[in-house]
Parts: sequence; C-alpha cells; structure tokens
Amino acid sequence: MIGSQVEVYRLAPPPLAALGALSLPTCGGEGGGVREGEERRPLRIRTWQETLAFLRAGQKGSLVIGSTHMWLIVGLGNPGERYARTRHNIGFEALDVLARRHGLEFRGKRANSLVAEGTIAGQRVALAKPQTFMNLSGQAVSALRNWYKIDPARELLVIYDDLDLPFAKLRLRERGSAGTHNGMRSIVQQLGNGEFPRLRVGIGQPPGKMDPAAYVLSRFSREEEEALPALLDTIADAVEVVLREGLTTAMNRYNPG
Repeated sequence: MIGSQVEVYRLAPPPLAALGALSLPTCGGEGGGVREGEERRPLRIRTWQETLAFLRAGQKGSLVIGSTHMWLIVGLGNPGERYARTRHNIGFEALDVLARRHGLEFRGKRANSLVAEGTIAGQRVALAKPQTFMNLSGQAVSALRNWYKIDPARELLVIYDDLDLPFAKLRLRERGSAGTHNGMRSIVQQLGNGEFPRLRVGIGQPPGKMDPAAYVLSRFSREEEEALPALLDTIADAVEVVLREGLTTAMNRYNPG
C-alpha cells in the first residue's frame, strides 16, 4: 500500500492538510531508536518530500502529517502552595481555567514545567507552567521551545502579571521588551530576543510605599478576589481568539482603547 501511495505522490504531490494523520510507534534518540529510560517524542515533518523519505526509510516513530503548527502557551508563576493565589501567579491560574474549559490535564512534567497537551480552538497546544521559580522562567521556556521545535515569533504566547496596567486590564503584543518583569527578562535573555507574543495582565500598582516585590507576592484584595473569576475567563477567551482568529483580531478586541 505504501508503494502505491508513493507512485501517486510522484505524479501529484498532495497538500499535507489532505493527508490526515498517520500514527506510528513513538521514537527517540538518534536513528529513531529509544534508549531505556529515554522520553519518546514525535517526529515533526513539514513537507510531503520529508513524508516520503520517512516512509521509504521504514523508520518507526510518531508521525503527524498535515499542519505541524503547534502553540506553546506559557503561564508564569512560582511553584508551591506558598505562592498560590498571589498576584505573581496569575499566569498559572489563567492556564488552569483554560485547561479545565477544554478538558486538559497537567499530567506530566517536561523541561522543568507542568504541561497539558491537547487541542483548543482547532489548534494543537501545549500549556506550560514553569516550575523553575519566576526569575529563571527562561530556562524552562527555552527548553520547551527546543522540545516542541516551535518558532517563538508565531507559536509562543506568554501570560504574565503586569504592575504597569490597572487591575483586570489586558494588553496583547506581538513583541516587545521585558520591562521590569524578572520572569520576562529571563525569557528574553534565554531566547535571545523579545520577538514573541505576550499577554500582560494588569495587577495594578502597590499601595503607598509598599515594596513592589512584596506586592506581587501578596494575595489579591477581597474586591479583586471577587472579580478574579471573570478576569480569568476573559484571559481564557482572549487566548482562544488568538488561536482561532489570530493575534491581530485578539489585540483589537481585548487591548484597552
């Protein structure tokens, strides 16, 4: 059967989207073999020529034919109960809401991150919560970038808290600097530039002379807690629009005027 398919492809290379998906045993390591204790990963094949080469070589692996576009959605925060529900962990909370909405679970740990994989708005996604602590977030994001072989400029979205925006205000950007956010500074440093989309979530300025470092690690006020579920739903809505309709549409819809 494979031979007959090859003859057809020689006559008229089919569009990848029309081929559907072919699932084979997963592979890892050099030459497609899997060493004991080594995690298995999918092969990402982007052209029909690469597909034919894979089939002719008789390699074993997990092969997805069609669109290999995959979004890595990273929510920033700090691990552990001590930091749960703090302002700095709004990225973690947003991913929890997004995962629950689409029936995804953070079952495994990869590249120092809790990861949930699945499909949202018709797009393959990996939701990731780095466990490196905020100031080292870039180590996890860089490793995830390498694992999933994504292009950060078009397949990465980072969600994080922002002191410079009023509480509950959102701002989507295609690229930019890290500002004063240490987690973003780490990511920009590890990736080599700020050429990747991000969703900033406003947490407001600290009151009086309160240290900003203490403020971001504090819990929301009672009034903010009451508004938090709606805010998290709005963040999830915005991510879905990015995936379904594109970043420009989401920016026009959710960025403040």
